[in-house]
Amino acid sequence: LSVRGAPEGVVTLARTSLTVPAHGTAATTVTGDGAKAPVGDTSGQIVAADASGTTLAHTAFGLVKEEERYTLTVHVKDRSGAAAPADLTVQRLTEGVDPVPAHVGESGTL
Repeated sequence: LSVRGAPEGVVTLARTSLTVPAHGTAATTVTGDGAKAPVGDTSGQIVAADASGTTLAHTAFGLVKEEERYTLTVHVKDRSGAAAPADLTVQRLTEGVDPVPAHVGESGTL
């Protein structure tokens, strides 16, 4: 068995060799390591091959690692210091991510 399509160490197999009895099944555990995964989608295949390298079976896997997230609180105030409604845009610093419009209600807090 081998892992194809994922960066080294992101997906590991508990066993890399299986013997499947006639008309039977065999199993191993596939583990994804979020600490080693890049942010975003990772996908690939678990491939079973015979001794000559001929692919006998394969199955797909995938995992998603989200970027770090933080709580953002915005207090909007008018010139006198009172809570005020407003429309604003929140820009995430991730490349290629569009700004998100946000509406702050009468409480002045988003």
